[in-house]
Amino acid sequence: MREKIGQCQTMKMKYDPRQYRGQQIPLNS
Repeated sequence: MREKIGQCQTMKMKYDPRQYRGQQIPLNS
């Protein structure tokens, strides 16, 4: 469960349009 929450937060951060302006960054990078 802890891992799932971590993945969700990472995805939200990396795909946040307010920070990356719509620039999609792969989770692997």
